[in-house]
Amino acid sequence: MDLAIIAEAFVVTVVGGLGSLPGAFLAAVLIGVTKALCIALGTVEIAGIAVAFPKLTLVAEFIVMAAVL
Repeated sequence: MDLAIIAEAFVVTVVGGLGSLPGAFLAAVLIGVTKALCIALGTVEIAGIAVAFPKLTLVAEFIVMAAVL
């Protein structure tokens, strides 16, 4: 399977809680909004360094997971 799909499913399961349907729904919405914000930001130049946020969506998902944990 694709690594991105497995990673998203893992993050949603961990954030939402194993066996909790409402938690999984809220976690999926949270991860979806995070990915959408990263894509909407596009490429931003910070201190002379170009940061491509659309390529960092997987990193952002794990940051959200770490913040929730």
